[in-house]
Amino acid sequence: MDEVHGIGGAHGGLNEVLYKALSFSLAWCVILAAVGFAALYANRPSKALSWLNAKIFPLYIAHQTFVVMALYYVLPLDLPLMGKLALVVAITTFWSLVFAIAAESLPASLRTLVGLPGKKKAQPTTATRRLVVAQTPELDPWQALEASATEKGPAAMAEN
Repeated sequence: MDEVHGIGGAHGGLNEVLYKALSFSLAWCVILAAVGFAALYANRPSKALSWLNAKIFPLYIAHQTFVVMALYYVLPLDLPLMGKLALVVAITTFWSLVFAIAAESLPASLRTLVGLPGKKKAQPTTATRRLVVAQTPELDPWQALEASATEKGPAAMAEN
């Protein structure tokens, strides 16, 4: 008795090379479509994108571990394949974001271990710059603004 296999099988289906070539082409088309949609809809300033961009390396590091952990616990469950996929994606996304948020509070010496730069010094605000300008009448406003933006401070600029 002859058995009929599915696509890529021995009888009545596409041969294996053609099937693999079409699968590969489909995968690349999906990737290019995702990049195209991102370029169209996500190519504008956004607080969410800025936050995610700053956390991309910790998210990348953590997601690999969380995918494996989620698969270990989800695969034995009696769920349909799409249910398992959705659950693994949800678990991985949740725990990766938790990790990225927790990594934000690490001390500067440990931040480099998760791919984050050391904490930056606070930049002077516009209100601080205005205060410096108001408190240093011997400087012209442009020198005072320059002094407030550098490490020198207005007193060193007034000496010059």
